[in-house]
Amino acid sequence: MLKSLLQLLLETFHKSHRSMPRLTGLQSSTATIPTVSSTDLITITTGVAPCDGWVRAQLEDNQAKDITLFIQNNMGADSVVCYSKDWGWPSCSMPIAKGDSYTVKVKYGTPPIVASILHIDFYPNFGAS
Repeated sequence: MLKSLLQLLLETFHKSHRSMPRLTGLQSSTATIPTVSSTDLITITTGVAPCDGWVRAQLEDNQAKDITLFIQNNMGADSVVCYSKDWGWPSCSMPIAKGDSYTVKVKYGTPPIVASILHIDFYPNFGAS
């Protein structure tokens, strides 16, 4: 009896979390950021969400310092991460609705001496289509 009650509770809990991101159906891409000599805000890539989910951007740091990484949705809201050398690769994410566009931007405090790679991942929500 206790086992069946626990099973029922776990199933109910699992069904109530359908909006949580999942790893299956992951879409990913990369973009190369050429070597820059400016500290201006640079638009790297844009995209459109194929379904409800989360978009994540992660920048492979190549000896740049003081990086600000942005994801901006079509309503102008930002998801921002600021980064200083030796903290790992900067990464930020943002929830996004199906059909909404997003733009990934980066601003360097000290420009990198070599090109960088930007990874863009899209995680669909459970049940999203």
